Parts: sequence; C-alpha cells; structure tokens
Amino acid sequence: MTHSRNIKLKFPLLLNKKTRFIFFAASCLLFLLTCILISTYRPYIYQYSINDYHFADTCTNILAVPTASCFCISINKQLNYNIYLYVSCICIGFILYEFIGFTYDIFDIIATILSAIPTTILLEVILKKTKLYQLDSYE
Repeated sequence: MTHSRNIKLKFPLLLNKKTRFIFFAASCLLFLLTCILISTYRPYIYQYSINDYHFADTCTNILAVPTASCFCISINKQLNYNIYLYVSCICIGFILYEFIGFTYDIFDIIATILSAIPTTILLEVILKKTKLYQLDSYE
C-alpha cells in the first residue's frame, strides 16, 4: 500500500474538471474570508486598540497567496511546472507589489513569505490525493 507522501508528481499534469472546480471554489471561499476579515475583524481591532500581533494588518497577505494559488491552478487545464514554482511566482508578485505600490510594510512581506510555505505543502498534498493524469509529453 503506497502512502500519499511516497507519490512523486511528474509534470506536466492534466487537471480534470472536478479538481479545477475544487480549486476555484477554494479560491472563492478564501477570497470571501478575506473580505469578511477586512470588513469586520480589522475595524473591530482598530476601534478597540487590541494588540493582535499585526494579524489585522497582514491577514490580507496571509490569505492572498493561497487564494491566488488556488485560482491560478483552477484556470489551467494543465500544470506544466512544479507547484513550488507557481507559489513562488505568486509570492514574488505580492512582494513586488509592496515595493511598486509604495505601500512597503515589512510585516506584509513576512506574512506573504510565511503563508507561501503552508500553501505549497497543502497544494502538494491535495494534488497527490486527487486523480491527475500525467502526460508523457507536451501537447
């Protein structure tokens, strides 16, 4: 009996509609959670001056990486590259946004990097447990 940790993903991978729908639904739910946190949690923390160790400030960046990763996977029928590359590019994009958007905040950058680690691990586990079709060559 093989365990999921022993399965090695070989790219490119062809994603079926069900898998892509699950990733799209996950991205929508994470986006909705982000909107709820911005509209309810953040004002509450600011109003009562509660020290939540910068979670209210960084919750958008914490949830942005998994949201964008799930969305990017959901719109692709075929994953040509390793999941680490997808998440790394998204993480770099959000970090560059901090510099280009002139909203440089070190806590946002740290939150982005720290959220990329569990996102990568979680996506790797999900992809190993779903039924994927491995392509022998690029089509």
